[in-house]
Amino acid sequence: MFRNAIGAAKDEFASMCIRLLLDFSVSVQNRKDLWYTIKKFIANETRCFLDNHKKSVLWVIDIAKLLAVVFGATLLGILFVKVGFPETNIVVIYIFAVLLVARFTKGYFYGILSSIVCLLCFNYFFTAPYHTLAVNDPSYMITFCIMLITALITSALTTKEKLMTMEATRKGMESQTLYMLSSKLSDAADIEAVIMIAVESMSRLLQVNVGCIYVGEQQEPIYIQQLQKEQLHRSVTDDDEIRRKFTNLRTEYLENEENWTFPVNGQNRLLAVIMIDRKVSEEELSSNKKLIHSMIENISLALERIEITIERVRDRQRMERERERANLLRAISHDLRTPLSGIMGSAEMLMDMTEKDDNRQELLKGIYQDADWLKSLVENILSLTRLQDGKLIEQVITNLLDNAVKHTTCEETITVCVSYLPDKAQVTVKDEGEGIAKEDEGNLFQIFYTSKTRASDVRKGIGLGLTICETVVNAHGGTITGRNREYGKGAEFIFTLPL
Repeated sequence: MFRNAIGAAKDEFASMCIRLLLDFSVSVQNRKDLWYTIKKFIANETRCFLDNHKKSVLWVIDIAKLLAVVFGATLLGILFVKVGFPETNIVVIYIFAVLLVARFTKGYFYGILSSIVCLLCFNYFFTAPYHTLAVNDPSYMITFCIMLITALITSALTTKEKLMTMEATRKGMESQTLYMLSSKLSDAADIEAVIMIAVESMSRLLQVNVGCIYVGEQQEPIYIQQLQKEQLHRSVTDDDEIRRKFTNLRTEYLENEENWTFPVNGQNRLLAVIMIDRKVSEEELSSNKKLIHSMIENISLALERIEITIERVRDRQRMERERERANLLRAISHDLRTPLSGIMGSAEMLMDMTEKDDNRQELLKGIYQDADWLKSLVENILSLTRLQDGKLIEQVITNLLDNAVKHTTCEETITVCVSYLPDKAQVTVKDEGEGIAKEDEGNLFQIFYTSKTRASDVRKGIGLGLTICETVVNAHGGTITGRNREYGKGAEFIFTLPL
């Protein structure tokens, strides 16, 4: 009969385990999720068991402290009785015992319990009838009440003072930690130095391994991990996935089976992520929540400072290169414009000195036109060095008209329209020429690109006119587009400027 009961219990236990596994299987999608769920369940249960065990040990230790202090106070009271000291001294000893218990145990509970135990011990050992809790003299009730109230107040004040001291110490340590972190970050010269300081400070605070991955925009991703006292550089292969997960994250952190991962956000973008080992319990993480967030904020400010510095250096280098390019273009254009003006003047003078029916007239006319075209080209090159000149808008219209003339005949019409929109002005230059070839549509504003649809285009242009138009319009905060006309043949170029 006993064996049958054991067999039934085994069957019941087995069926319960099967139901548990089925419930797990329904709640997860695949084996990987099932394994992660089981590991997480075991880890949580183990952590809870260890926390409960730790709390039980601490509770036993605090009770032992209480009993030891009360026992010592009682022995000292018995000694006072034998010496002949009055009972008031014994009351003071017990109140002092309550103070000691409140000081060296955690929480208000042990101080209150020691107050009651001391009162009972005083009644049991030092008031008649002895070794009972009965009271013959009613006046002792007043003594008991005063003793209990005094002991409770002493316990409460001592415990409160101890908690305030602990809180002040904790805040002092937090302030010192933040001060040291801020001091080190202020001396950091690059992003890698910031990451190294971040993982070292976090690891020292939590006493676990900490890693940090930089995924900002100013340089390639950096991954540094603090393993005890050693820092390791690791490769990053999933930076796009990290950005996808942590951009616009709605929770404070993400967790997996290995780490607690916190985002480090800048202004409207993700800068880095900090990974804290799961050896840190969720309770410990919560208790350090404010400090961790303050440290992350300091790290974010340091990363943004370095990024701004890098961007400023790059801007300064770009400006220097642009200045050198502009100076070179000015020098070349000036050296070309002077002889071209002489060639044009000489050709014009020779044309005036030559008869109209002279065969040399056409040769001189060609020299003058080619020199004039070269001079226009030089002016366009100079336009690239004067983007802030307000007269450049005239150059844009001139270039667009010149482009329209090249692609139309004398009989075809070129139209310029100006209109005002709510917050900008719009200028349209359209013609009735051959239009824009399909292969040219994506390259209209590309520098040095020339259309191959007409031989004259190749001879008379080098692909700067429309490029200069786009550069000038963009520099003034506007937009420019080119397309074939919707109605009729030809092309139209439209640019807008803010008012």
